[in-house]
Amino acid sequence: MKNIHEEMYRHLFGTDAESGAWSLSNLLKSPSPPNPMLRATSLADLQVLPPTRRALGGIGFKASAGQDLSFSEPNLLGGWLPMSPGLYAILIMDRGCKPRPFRVLYFGQAQLLSDRVTLSHEKLPEWRAAGGTASLYMAWHVMPNTEEWERVSVEAGLVRQYNPVCNKTFNDFSRALGF
Repeated sequence: MKNIHEEMYRHLFGTDAESGAWSLSNLLKSPSPPNPMLRATSLADLQVLPPTRRALGGIGFKASAGQDLSFSEPNLLGGWLPMSPGLYAILIMDRGCKPRPFRVLYFGQAQLLSDRVTLSHEKLPEWRAAGGTASLYMAWHVMPNTEEWERVSVEAGLVRQYNPVCNKTFNDFSRALGF
């Protein structure tokens, strides 16, 4: 019977671990696995490695200009983030949302995602209040070689499209009231 680690292996390397020379146990023992991002020494290490877009499907959002943006697969807030400029979304699970069961609480942009999206973020209390008892998730969209104004423009389009409760800066209702 295959477990989640075997499934992860298949998604990472595009092959079944049983059919190739790289079994999961060989992968964990190998000094140079076929994917250089994967340097695991135990099964537990597989769970903390940075996810790859190929390994996980990600979540899509559409900016107000119709631009489709592919964000990473949602991960619990406080996990690994790329050291790159980009956009981020703070989410909670919501079975009423389709096609993915996640509701956006906040969109933001950062020069360095890894430095900005942390458990010390100034909006964390607001995210927790809006999410209630639900766990907070994050997803990101890397935008290398971009200026802040470019990221802010895309962020504003996302906020207009989805109207997240924690984006007071760009919410049309807040803007109309002068907040």
